[in-house]
Amino acid sequence: MNKESMNFEKTNVKKEKIFINYDKLIKELTFDTFRSGGPGGQNVNKVETAIRLHWKIDKSKLFTNRQKEIIKRQLAGSRLVNGNEIVIKSQKSRFQEQNKQTAIKKLIVLLRQVLTPKKERIPTRPPASANKKRLNEKKKQAQKKKQRRKPKQYDY
Repeated sequence: MNKESMNFEKTNVKKEKIFINYDKLIKELTFDTFRSGGPGGQNVNKVETAIRLHWKIDKSKLFTNRQKEIIKRQLAGSRLVNGNEIVIKSQKSRFQEQNKQTAIKKLIVLLRQVLTPKKERIPTRPPASANKKRLNEKKKQAQKKKQRRKPKQYDY
């Protein structure tokens, strides 16, 4: 494997905000409801206020194939179900619509986070003055240790 094929992700791309079309994304999502734990009093046992959002990556027309592969690779093992679907739960609110909006926001934040290119670190060289200072310190330390030695005994 050559070096170029290994570093195909390293590009000099400016870090910019990823635009996700909200209306198109909503059409690609499916929602389940279930009974929520948490606040709600007696209502919690009667009404299904919690939301489970499902989004199938392969069926999405919102992203390119390359972006879909990046999403799959970044989220593999943590967020992907069956290697192709993202499932997000929301049950903080007492109201189903608020939980739905929260789940959608979580998905958008997650997708932006994954699709935003990481800034490549550019290694810097230490300045010449720092090297000179380091070498001077080394010489001083060597002199100290040399003075601590016992004098050599010579046989005449």
